[in-house]
Amino acid sequence: MITEFFDFYLTNLMFDFNHRKDHIYFGSKLDRITNVRNKHNDDFYKKVRDNLFYAVIREFRHIEYAFNYPKRGYKEYFKISNKYTRAIRIIEKRVDALQSNQVGSDKDIKIFSKLKIDLADVYTMFSAHKCWDTSYGGKLWAKATEFLINLPTTDKEKIIWVDRVLDLYHNSGPLLNKTKFKVLFKPKTCGEKLMKRTALNYRRYAKAADLAKYASASIRKLFIANRRSLPENI
Repeated sequence: MITEFFDFYLTNLMFDFNHRKDHIYFGSKLDRITNVRNKHNDDFYKKVRDNLFYAVIREFRHIEYAFNYPKRGYKEYFKISNKYTRAIRIIEKRVDALQSNQVGSDKDIKIFSKLKIDLADVYTMFSAHKCWDTSYGGKLWAKATEFLINLPTTDKEKIIWVDRVLDLYHNSGPLLNKTKFKVLFKPKTCGEKLMKRTALNYRRYAKAADLAKYASASIRKLFIANRRSLPENI
C-alpha cells in the first residue's frame, strides 16, 4: 500500500506540472505520463473507496449497543437497528475472527458489500450523536459515510476525494487505521529505506525526488526519465 500511495501522488505531481507545458514540447512523454497517472488514479481510488466502505460498515455493528433503548425517544432509530440484526451478526463474526492488529481483507470487503446495508440508514444512525458513546460512532462516522454517499465522478474530483478521505479521523485515530491503509499513519521501513515521517506527512512536505524514493520501480523509472522537465524545487 505504501508504494501505491506514493505512485498516486508522484504521478499526479508529474502530470500537473507537465500538463501546463506545451504538448508539442513533451510529445509522447506527456501521453505516457497521462496514461500511467490515469491508471494509478483509478486503481488507488477504488482501493480507498472499498476500504472506507469496510471501515464504515465495521463501525456500524455497534448500533445495537447505542440504540437498544427505544424509550429514549429515538424509536425511528430503533426500527432501523432492527432491520439489520442479521447483517450485524455477520459483521461481528468477521471482525471477531481477526487477530490483534489484523486488518480487514478483500474477502471481508466483498462480504460486507453483499449485506445490502443502505448507506442513508448508516448516515442517519451515526448522525444521532447523542446516543453514541464518545468512543464509537457519532458525527465523525456520519461524515465518513457522506463520502461514500457522495462519490466523485470526474478524475479531478476523485483525486480531491482520495486526498480528503485519507485525512479523515474517527473518535481515537485515523479513520482507515483498521484497514490496509494503516501503514500510512506511522513511519515504516520501505525496502532498505526508513521513512522518518509517516507517508501522509511525506505527501505534504516532500519534493518529487523524495516521493520517488518510495514509489514503485516502474514509476520511479518514469520519474527519472522526465526529471529534467521538472524544476528543482518541485
